[in-house]
Amino acid sequence: MHVSLILFVEQRELQLVDDHKIHVNSKPVRPSRNREPYVACSFCEQRSRQTLYRGVEGRLAILRIVKPTSFIGGPGIYYDQRHHFTITALVDSSVCFIDLQVFKQILKGNQAFAEEFLKDFSRDVLRVYNRLIYLTQKQMPGRMADALLYLHDEIFQQLKFPMILSRFDLADFLPVAGKCRKSFT
Repeated sequence: MHVSLILFVEQRELQLVDDHKIHVNSKPVRPSRNREPYVACSFCEQRSRQTLYRGVEGRLAILRIVKPTSFIGGPGIYYDQRHHFTITALVDSSVCFIDLQVFKQILKGNQAFAEEFLKDFSRDVLRVYNRLIYLTQKQMPGRMADALLYLHDEIFQQLKFPMILSRFDLADFLPVAGKCRKSFT
């Protein structure tokens, strides 16, 4: 179950974030190739749905879909202060970019938040690992079934949900190559 990490941030920390944030509204777009933006840590706000893309040699793959009230950050926070993926909006979205030093200060000073952040980050990494295993071991019908189950189980948690992925997004999410990709796109 997804628990918003914002619940673990104290009021004085929220004020600190508010004083050092950049708020961005975005519309759905296709990601540009080979783009790794240098950003701080970001927080996906209510009603937002984002995708995390990672490109290799001009090809893109969707790593995961980010739910509302999720933090978006990866190993780059402590490694090289870069996002190693591209973030794009699936629907009209609102994202709050948080100064990296402020984020680290909150992590160091708020043990409850730090533990929940590590749990959330670990869950996300395991989900990506599991997706990679499923993608390498299944043929196209199994990949499509996994994609629909992922949307049901992880993103919407309801039987009926809108298809927020375009044909291009679906091809990047599965991922699809060769002749199959042409039939998707």
